[in-house]
Amino acid sequence: MKALLRQRTGGLPGWVLLTQLFIGLGWLRAATEKIIDPSWWQGAVITEFLAERQPTTLVWYQPFVDHVVLAQLTVFTMLVVALQLVAGLTLVSGRFVGYGLFAGLVMNFHFLAAGAVNPSAFYILSQGALALWMAERASFAGVHTLSYLRIGQAWTGISALISLPFVRTLQPANVIDDPAIMFLTIGALGMIACQQTYKRVQPAEWKLNRNSAGQNRFRATVHSSLCADRTLPLPQGTNQ
Repeated sequence: MKALLRQRTGGLPGWVLLTQLFIGLGWLRAATEKIIDPSWWQGAVITEFLAERQPTTLVWYQPFVDHVVLAQLTVFTMLVVALQLVAGLTLVSGRFVGYGLFAGLVMNFHFLAAGAVNPSAFYILSQGALALWMAERASFAGVHTLSYLRIGQAWTGISALISLPFVRTLQPANVIDDPAIMFLTIGALGMIACQQTYKRVQPAEWKLNRNSAGQNRFRATVHSSLCADRTLPLPQGTNQ
């Protein structure tokens, strides 16, 4: 037992372990609540959830609700529970955490777009921070890691951009309940964080090659300018 605990906690910063366990237990609690609730399997819970939040559901997300979720309630009742179990078990056990973070982020993205700001926005930030920490912690940044960072940057940027026209309020007391401004805030922060992480984890030789290429372009520009100056015609009356 002690060996398992040491294996689970060894080498992890305190904030990482705390966040993984807190978010993981939250997902397991949510999955258990649904599994033991007969009305969940009948689709009544999802229908009621969407109806209550319809006034705050983002306009660009409403067609997905109408034509996909409500049309396939049985599928989504099973899918949500499965994803919550994956997210919870991986984060609590510390194994395949990347898959759990992806499952959690996808769910919270949909919950937030449907109008459920709390706690989706905070889960997105917490899981995003864990994902970025994992990217920086890797002993080497492979092509896949760098691609994921670029995808994350594009995903957060697009979600912020398409939500901007639907911001309802800028009142400090009410912005926390506006999914559009939450997407805008999280998207802006996510773009910055992904970009900075990308710069830190990319292979050193890439940076050297980029710097060398920049220096070569600068030298070529200076050389071209000097050559152009030498070929300029002299003003009339100047001794040759």
